[in-house]
Amino acid sequence: LELQKNSATAGSSSQISLKTKEAIERLERAQPGRLADMLCASLDASVEEKQHVLCEVDLKKRLQLALELLNRQVEVLRLTGKIQSQVEGKLKNSQREYFLRQQLKAINEELGQLNGKGGGNG
Repeated sequence: LELQKNSATAGSSSQISLKTKEAIERLERAQPGRLADMLCASLDASVEEKQHVLCEVDLKKRLQLALELLNRQVEVLRLTGKIQSQVEGKLKNSQREYFLRQQLKAINEELGQLNGKGGGNG
């Protein structure tokens, strides 16, 4: 966290909000058990999973459980980003193909009109 804080303060204040800086400072002061609790509360996990972490008395095991939830969420976010990127790429290709087909159609229509005019006049 110290590295994150140092890199955060090195950047402009527009990159990291005051609330984010305060949250980092609170995390640095938090006891490990409290850190696991705060982490668990902020993760996108089921109530049962969160309760399982929060009910664990052994500090090391509670931190490991919280870390497992965090790693799972990071993986989900990574996969979500990858899928979204692929979908956007496919949409862009489809839109590009549609646009090119419309251009080709317009060109063919224009050529047909030119051929029709040229053939009738000559």
